[in-house]
Amino acid sequence: MISRESRQRYLIATVWVAIALLAPPTLAQDGKKSFAMPGVVELGGSASYSYTQPVSNGTTSDGIHSVAVTPSIGYFVAEGLEIVANPLGFSFWKGSSTTVIDLRLLGGLAYNIRAQPGIYPFLEGLAGLTLRSVESGGAKTTVSGFSWGGRGGVKFAVTSHGMVNVGIQYLQITLNPSGAESRSGTNELSASAGFTVWL
Repeated sequence: MISRESRQRYLIATVWVAIALLAPPTLAQDGKKSFAMPGVVELGGSASYSYTQPVSNGTTSDGIHSVAVTPSIGYFVAEGLEIVANPLGFSFWKGSSTTVIDLRLLGGLAYNIRAQPGIYPFLEGLAGLTLRSVESGGAKTTVSGFSWGGRGGVKFAVTSHGMVNVGIQYLQITLNPSGAESRSGTNELSASAGFTVWL
């Protein structure tokens, strides 16, 4: 049984956490730049949990779960409009006899909307290259191919130059063998969370 004092301390702590999360910080305390304005650089990354559906010769099979870590860099060329790059994103999953590792180099455009001070919904389009290493039954193969997709979510300011982001991403990865007539690769749906700083 939780004591009355413990319940009160828990309630006070919950209120303080809610205030800290909901009270938007000032994004330009130095009076020079605000987030999502031209010339701002955004650096950081995210971690994601994915549902990945393999595709072989145009036929999909049962999905598997994977994890990924994705560094990111962005540069705002106009208010809200950002050129983004995800260099060397890393994805991993392991089956009963198969281990798959992906390295990704993706880039694209994102648009950030200022919903209210400190809260920025965003949409992002991505395209690039995926390099996949597959180890199965002691044999190891490497394939590469084109990937494209998109991500949407929200960025929340937590410091004067720090943003927490949460989002959903879809990525279609095509890894066709030479001469293939139908697509092989994976379809990937991910939920992600991360942190960036802006300069």
